Amino acid sequence: MKAERGRSLFCVTVRQVLWFDAPLRKKGSDPLVLRNPNFGLLWLGQLTSQAGRQLFQMSVVWWLVSGLPQERGGIALAAFLVAVAAPSLLLHRQLGRIVDSTAPRPLLVGADLSAAVAVGIAAWVFSLSVMPLWGVFAAGVVIACAQSLIDPALNKAVPSIVAAEDVERAVAFQTSTQSLASFGGAVAGAVLLEWLGVAGVAALNALTYLVSAACAAQVRFPLAPVPQTATGTETRTETATGTQTETQTETQTETQTETAIFAGLPFTRRALATFALVNFFGVPTLLLIPLYTQRVFQRGPSLLAVLEAAVCLGMILGAALGPRLPKPTSLSRFGAKALGVFAVALAAPGLVPQLFVLGPALVVAGASIGVLNVKFVTFFQERVPAERKGRFFAALQAAVGAAFPLGYLLFGGLSALVAPPALSLGQGLGVACVAALFLRLGRVERQEATTSGRAA
Repeated sequence: MKAERGRSLFCVTVRQVLWFDAPLRKKGSDPLVLRNPNFGLLWLGQLTSQAGRQLFQMSVVWWLVSGLPQERGGIALAAFLVAVAAPSLLLHRQLGRIVDSTAPRPLLVGADLSAAVAVGIAAWVFSLSVMPLWGVFAAGVVIACAQSLIDPALNKAVPSIVAAEDVERAVAFQTSTQSLASFGGAVAGAVLLEWLGVAGVAALNALTYLVSAACAAQVRFPLAPVPQTATGTETRTETATGTQTETQTETQTETQTETAIFAGLPFTRRALATFALVNFFGVPTLLLIPLYTQRVFQRGPSLLAVLEAAVCLGMILGAALGPRLPKPTSLSRFGAKALGVFAVALAAPGLVPQLFVLGPALVVAGASIGVLNVKFVTFFQERVPAERKGRFFAALQAAVGAAFPLGYLLFGGLSALVAPPALSLGQGLGVACVAALFLRLGRVERQEATTSGRAA
């Protein structure tokens, strides 16, 4: 009886996590991906292309680390990660305008086909064994540009294909499946890389983008609004001076509105700056994992896949655990505690550079960040006024993304001089300092809560 009860409880918990429902679904109801064929196709395409992209990126990472001299491998890897992170950071305004002024179906199909062509060319060049370093960077940038269009287009498209009462569940499904795709891609990537080689994995990624394009082409968007042309592109005065004046006025207006986003939100503004520091120290973990694999453990891509999957698994567990934790009375203390756990997880492999320490530490690190994301994004949704949310989340993406290139370049450069365990200790120490800084935001948090309460 106890075994059956335990097995039943386990199945219920897994079902809740897989369908991302806080309460149990009503008996007889199907998951959203089956109830809504349009959303199901869109989700299937996203899952397929994200998994393929993870396969390709892992194969390129291994190609850079194992195919270049040790003193160049870490720097080249850091530069590649910077290159693929740059488009969403540098072009977020332009890409946002394209998303707002283009119908979702042709945008998604076009982005998927562009990525498929880029990866297909890379596969062909890899098969000839003449791939130059700049060619890998070029393919990565094209794919990153396409993905920077796909992600906001998917977020914008969700309300146009699901009912209002299903939007929250659809967003949770869409967000969580990215981690699931990364997890599956990392697990399968090692086997496929050994079987197919880099060229074969690249060709498989091109196929996944074609599947995603085919799925997006079949989706109907019955509730999609008519695309609006970006502000200022249609209105022109008859003189060149008049056009220039309009452009300058629009630029000044954008600057003023961005400054006003955080008006009355001092804690929120400082929390964003703190998260940028967290990413500066935390994101280079993706750079250190292949270095641990090759230099410390002297193993192949199979171990690399397992370690990358450990991070994804931790983030999935953290995302599932976050909504089930009680709402914290003090977000600054909660954030400091979660960052403290993150710091210990990052530093542990530096103190004991053994595989039985690194694997669980990566799971714990991913889970702490997953929980932190859930709690703070929920806080931002509650605290930021509705009329500012679009600009706020764009600023959030830019602020957090700005730390990626700096962290990659610094830790990538140091990797040529310092062993990975020492870099892990540096990561842990840096995040511990950020956690202490976060703990000092309690007074500002109370001030913002008081101001928001009066405004309400």
